[in-house]
Order: sequence, then C-alpha cells, then structure tokens
Amino acid sequence: MSSSTTTTTSSSSPGRVSLCSALSMLLLSLLLTAALGLWLPALLQALLGSRTALAIVAAYGAFALTLSKPAVPRGSLAASGKAVLVTGCDSGLGRLLATRLHSHGFSVLAACLHKDDGGEGARALESQASERLRVLQMDVRSDEQVARAKELVQQYLQQQHMQGLWGVVNNAGVTALGDAEQVPVDLYRDVTDVNVWGTVRVTQAFLPLVREAKGRVVNVTSMLARMPVASWASECVSKAAAAAFSDCLRIKLRSAGVTVCEVEPGNLTGATELLSPARLDSTLSAMADALRPGQRDRLALVARSLRAGGATGVEPALWAVKDALVSRWPYSHYHPADLHWKIRAFLVSLLPCVLTDRVFGLHV
Repeated sequence: MSSSTTTTTSSSSPGRVSLCSALSMLLLSLLLTAALGLWLPALLQALLGSRTALAIVAAYGAFALTLSKPAVPRGSLAASGKAVLVTGCDSGLGRLLATRLHSHGFSVLAACLHKDDGGEGARALESQASERLRVLQMDVRSDEQVARAKELVQQYLQQQHMQGLWGVVNNAGVTALGDAEQVPVDLYRDVTDVNVWGTVRVTQAFLPLVREAKGRVVNVTSMLARMPVASWASECVSKAAAAAFSDCLRIKLRSAGVTVCEVEPGNLTGATELLSPARLDSTLSAMADALRPGQRDRLALVARSLRAGGATGVEPALWAVKDALVSRWPYSHYHPADLHWKIRAFLVSLLPCVLTDRVFGLHV
C-alpha cells in the first residue's frame, strides 16, 4: 500500500523555510514579550514573587522555541555509497521520497505494491533508468513478498559492494475515515495490517542489514498518534501503535548503533488523495449497515473540511525524512505540520481531557 498521489508540492528549500518560520516566530515572541513587559512582570512579581515570574517567562520562551523547532545545523553525512529502502512508492509521499533521496545521492530501493501489475508509479520510477534506483515488488502485508524483496536487496548490496543497508523508510500507509464505534473490525484490521504489522514486518526483515551499516530506521506515522480525532479512529489506532513500536525500537537499538526516527506529519489530505471522494465512498460503503441516517453526509462533510484545512504540500515531510537519514545527530521525532496542529497536539498532551475534548472539538 502507498500514500496517495500528491497534487501539490513546494519548490522552496524546506530547511530555509523552517529556519525562516522559526526566526519569524521568535521575532514575534520577542515583540510580544516586550509589549507585555510594560506591565506583566510587575503584575506577576506582585502576585507570585520574582522567581515565579521568571519561571513563567522562561517556560513561555521554551514553549515558543519548541513549537518553532528551528532547523539548527547538526552535521551532515554523505549519501553517496549508501542504500535506502522506501516502502509505499506507488504514489504520494513515497514516490516523491524515492525521487528526492535519489537526487540527493542515495541508492534507492523503491518498494511498490503494484510493480508486477504494471502500476503507473512503478513504471514512472523505472523510466528514470538509473543504476542507483531499483523498483521492487512488495506488499508489506505479505511475508513472502517481503522475504523476496529482502533477497533482491541483498543481491543489490553485494553487486554494489555496500556494507549493509543504510536506511529503511517505512512509509507505506492507508487511512479510512469513520467514527470509532462504527468502523467495522475488518476495516480496522485492513488499516492496521498496513500501518502497524507492515511496519513491524518490514523492519524485522531488514533490520539485520541495517545493523551491518549501523544505519537508520525511519517510520512515517502521524500526529494523530498523539491526539484523538474520533471520526478518524482507524488512523489514530494504527498510528498510535506504530509510534509505540518506534519508541520501543529506538530505545532497544541505541546501544547497537542503529538510530530510529519517527516522522509525524500533520494533515496531508489537502496535498494527497488520502481522503479522495472515491476512497471515502469505498470506506462509507463498508460501513453502510452501521451508519445512522444523515451520518454518511456528515462524514463526507468532515472529509471536505479536512482536505480544505490540510497542508497544500508535502515538502516539510520530505525534508524531515531526508534529514533523519543524513543528519549526523537526527531528531528522534519530527513534526512536519502546520503550527496550529503542533499547538493542538502539545496542548492535548498537556491539558486535562475535560478541557481539550470541549475546546478543540476533537469529535470532528
């Protein structure tokens, strides 16, 4: 399975955009702090004492910097002579990742669900006719196909005289919109088969090769792993499980010299076909017996709202995956998302549910 076709991308440098955004937010924070400084410090000191007031100001500064997350230089490793496996390359983010990483100098092993079916995405990648770009057939739900892909990867590494596999990018993913109590178990199973068990299956199969290179495992999950959206239940369930797997794997493999990174994009439905009308109709048809009168129209409205409010490009996510592979000291978690999604996720993790459930309307 793969992410759906991307409709909009940005040509600007993501590192530069991130740094500009960080500087803009920092400047805004400084201006706001200066404005409040005319009266707020005296008020806080009178009410709480000087030390408490200073602590509040420091906490505010830390909060601003955490959300802006400037792309500070952390060293860079050469991509030449390193091979990376990317799953879900038929379309969407995966296909763009394969192209981006190849152009950066990596040898890319692009795993596609529909290569043997003559899929458009696989054919487009093969048309580049590059020795550093190989397209593989892989359904991440199939033990047999994953094992066969591993054999081909091992052959390629031997032919290129490479010591192990530098990176595995678990990008393959699917989604389905639907209320938590109405999504059929079979639909939950279909989503988790790709998003969870596919990630586990591919990681376990290729991890020995990554250990040889002391390389990287990069798991693409979602910010929905950290915050609930009731009408996106299957996505939340599967991504939360994949995130937990990533966290456990990171702790375990640190001593082996293998780095595990998690990329948690925000709402990409505006830039992809993840919630296209055709895909939504398929999901709603699977839930037809469980839907109450009017719910089909409501979920269609929710899908349109999510698409309209989603990011218009996937450039930040592309940059995050590349940085996780090339940075000498990569982040454990990347959050390529719009600022309001970052604030929402931060507050959901911090505040009591009795507040966040009402304030943010997470039932949407």
